[in-house]
Amino acid sequence: MSILADKIALVTGASRGIGRAIAVELAKEGADVAICYHRDDAAAAETQAAIESYGRNALTLKADLKTSEGADYVVNECIARFGRVDVLVNNTGTTQTKLFLETTDEDFDMIMATNLRSAFMVSRRVANDMRKRRWGRIIHIGSIGGQRLVGGITAHYAASKAGMAGMTLAMAKELARYNILVNTVAPGLIETDLAQAFMTEKMMSDFNTFHPLRRMGTPDEVANLVAWLASDRASYMTGETLILSGGLS
Repeated sequence: MSILADKIALVTGASRGIGRAIAVELAKEGADVAICYHRDDAAAAETQAAIESYGRNALTLKADLKTSEGADYVVNECIARFGRVDVLVNNTGTTQTKLFLETTDEDFDMIMATNLRSAFMVSRRVANDMRKRRWGRIIHIGSIGGQRLVGGITAHYAASKAGMAGMTLAMAKELARYNILVNTVAPGLIETDLAQAFMTEKMMSDFNTFHPLRRMGTPDEVANLVAWLASDRASYMTGETLILSGGLS
């Protein structure tokens, strides 16, 4: 039996990369999935088609989650279509390659709003729905850069992901009484456009030397862990930040 049979999932940042892999994996495990994206209509349509290829229902929502209006729209539309949200995956994120001394106040605010504030706003709205049924799973997609020194990680990006880990602890403690479990998956080097932004040419050329498994991870490997956390198989796991780095940490 599928581990997420008849669950309703909402995945943000799901048009490509890790977000798409998560949305499709949740569908493979039996969930209907609402996907949120910001810009790429064609990529979002591809994600929707992949979800539907597994016989599950998909809902595609275009919104800017840096705004309260965007967060309201996505959560309200998901509940209007499916009646509830059982699983929330906060994957929306971006980065910059600017050094700390070159980062402007506007750069800092943009990264924080995209990576951290959006997860906070969507989670709060979804948790208010989940607690009525006393069941829920909230999974943030963080980064090894919020926990460890990794080449190419910038200060404002690291701060946003470290903040996510702290937010996970506080949310998990407060929401445990409602059987809402909150965890963060912190990937290491995954084959995505975002990871490429962190990797210098020197790091890429030396990759087979410094990485224990001598390869990057794949979005599907992140998705497999997320699906497990979303299921009843992870019923005693909350408040944790799980680093998925292939031994890099």
